[in-house]
Amino acid sequence: MPNNAKTAQDAWNNNNLAHTDTWGFLFLFEELNVGFHEARDVAMSELAFFNPSVSSGMLEADAEELAARLDRAFRMKSRAKFETGWTVPKAVQAMKDTLRNKDKLVCELAVQVDETYNFSGEKMPA
Repeated sequence: MPNNAKTAQDAWNNNNLAHTDTWGFLFLFEELNVGFHEARDVAMSELAFFNPSVSSGMLEADAEELAARLDRAFRMKSRAKFETGWTVPKAVQAMKDTLRNKDKLVCELAVQVDETYNFSGEKMPA
């Protein structure tokens, strides 16, 4: 297992809003149907949107659509703000890149979310 997956697994924590909201929105959008702790090791290829029989272009479009939905959910429902240097296009692209990689894990997506968004209660860097 690559080090970034191991690091993401070690970081998976139900006290981290980026992690719980990533799981929660994936659950709400019916992309996965497991509890928080089990979701950590779910691969992108196991999410509902991921259909290996479609063309790579269609898979990319589906990943982008889900990334855009997640971005809106984080900003509108969770009231997260972007970390310094992030924008909607950059955030959607970063999540899309993770989502379309069949071997990436939900915990790795959550780490990406945590790097991209500042959730309520987190301190912004000075």
